Amino acid sequence: MSRDPDALPTGLRARVWRQLELSAWPRPGLSPSNRALALTVLVSVAAAALLTEPTLEAWRRPLHFVLAACALVFTAEFAARWWSAFADPRRGERRGGAWGWPFRWGPLLDFAALLGAWAEAMTGVGLGWAVMLRLARVMEVFALDDRSPLGRAATELWSAVRARRLEFGIAASLAGMLVMLASVAIYMVERNVQPEIFGSIPRAMWWAIVTLTTVGYGDAIPATAVGKVIGAVVALSSVALIALPAGIMAAAFSEAVQRLKRRDGQP
Repeated sequence: MSRDPDALPTGLRARVWRQLELSAWPRPGLSPSNRALALTVLVSVAAAALLTEPTLEAWRRPLHFVLAACALVFTAEFAARWWSAFADPRRGERRGGAWGWPFRWGPLLDFAALLGAWAEAMTGVGLGWAVMLRLARVMEVFALDDRSPLGRAATELWSAVRARRLEFGIAASLAGMLVMLASVAIYMVERNVQPEIFGSIPRAMWWAIVTLTTVGYGDAIPATAVGKVIGAVVALSSVALIALPAGIMAAAFSEAVQRLKRRDGQP
């Protein structure tokens, strides 16, 4: 679809559609309406998160009003998006046309987030799943088509990552084998000493994963000398294990940036 403002549909419905539809905005970045909506999402997420803190009981009523106001905004936005979908020039190319708009994955996610917002507004309780749904809505900015700067960057990065799927597959395979080897080794050495922690290979896998990712919770620790040697070897091996996918990702990101600069004619 052309991004030339003179070639876009006119009328109130079309103007609302251009403000709310990410790919319809003729200028780089987000429209003023979508910026305001993104801010509203962040405010509602913050309010819902604060509601889970018991020491903020005095703020419960104001936060409840904030959630209710945000829920009203989200309801009006959802209705406006559906109403303005009838101005989309591509509606005839999509299954169900404008009437089928609510059944696409994006609007369905919006609707689930809207239900969560109203559930929080009516109960005055922050719901974790509703917060995650609304954060997913913020990620919708990556749905911008590849003619916007953010959309082009996301597209190029995804292409670079896909081009290195073999390298990522090899790194994942090495990680899986190392986890299994570490689990079996520590199981054989520690199973009789700490059966509640290392009594089976699946139990030992928790220790192996925590150690290899350098998290080190400390809830599972080898007690024998041989077990500690195995732990040291696994911990040192994790340095290479973490560096391998990180290096692949860094190379993919650098390639995406360079390709994007070339497309934009930058040195």
